[in-house]
Amino acid sequence: MNVPARRVVVRDQERYTGTGMEPLPVLEVHQMCGRAGRPGLDPRGEAVLVGEAGSREELFERYVEGEPEAVHSRLADPGALRMHVLSVIATGFASTEAEILDVFEGTFYARATGAGGLADAVADAVDDLVTMGMIERETRGGVEAYRLVATAVGETTSKQYVRPETGERLVRGLRTAAAMDRASTLTVFEVICDTPDMDDTYLGNRERADIYRFARKHTAEFTTGMHEADDFEGWLESVKTARILSEWIDGATTEALVDRYRIGPGDLDSRIERAEWLLSAAGALADTLDLSVPAIGRARSRL
Repeated sequence: MNVPARRVVVRDQERYTGTGMEPLPVLEVHQMCGRAGRPGLDPRGEAVLVGEAGSREELFERYVEGEPEAVHSRLADPGALRMHVLSVIATGFASTEAEILDVFEGTFYARATGAGGLADAVADAVDDLVTMGMIERETRGGVEAYRLVATAVGETTSKQYVRPETGERLVRGLRTAAAMDRASTLTVFEVICDTPDMDDTYLGNRERADIYRFARKHTAEFTTGMHEADDFEGWLESVKTARILSEWIDGATTEALVDRYRIGPGDLDSRIERAEWLLSAAGALADTLDLSVPAIGRARSRL
């Protein structure tokens, strides 16, 4: 939205990154300050950095005199590239690696990595997506001639705007849940929370033992066995998030959850919003695979 602002106030210059508080990047602060004033609409704009009395020189040196950080393309992240490659294939913009390269050739990433680097990265992304079951190589007339087509799962994953890794995990979890005698809402929460698209929830040393006991008690409801998790600590964090969501739909208040799990009210809202999105994606993939997991509907209706 191109909404003009006469004055921009940057109240805080630090944020929690999952491991601790870190200063906001110079480029990000400049971007925020750049919202102040609009040519033709305002004669000037004002940007205010709010800080402690003794931080004036430090803030001036970092954010006024300091140089912005170098810009890096998001496509340099293999996960992001896989998501975009799947998108161009699923939407029909490309059906060969050469056509994919044509789509990306004008991007900042292509200019930064060069033609050879881009070709290698796209080839790796295609191989990964084939392994994940998101796309297939469809031969036409010979081994060397083939076109890339999205599978039904790949098309649904792309339409739901989730990462291919998330789609792959949802498919695996849904198949396990569908085979259970009775998958619970906790089951589907564990599935969606154990994906790259769910925000991590910090697991402190003091609560680790409690979450571990909870996981053991409810192991029959989970699609991943405690001895099967590739990243056990990461999986325990997912279990914690699933537990929070489970207690939320059972009537726990925001205040109780914030106090019990040391999670901020805004973080709780974020987890709930992402759960709604990921449950919708899980439901769409279940329909695509013709799997019956009624717990998805129960969880969505109570969020």
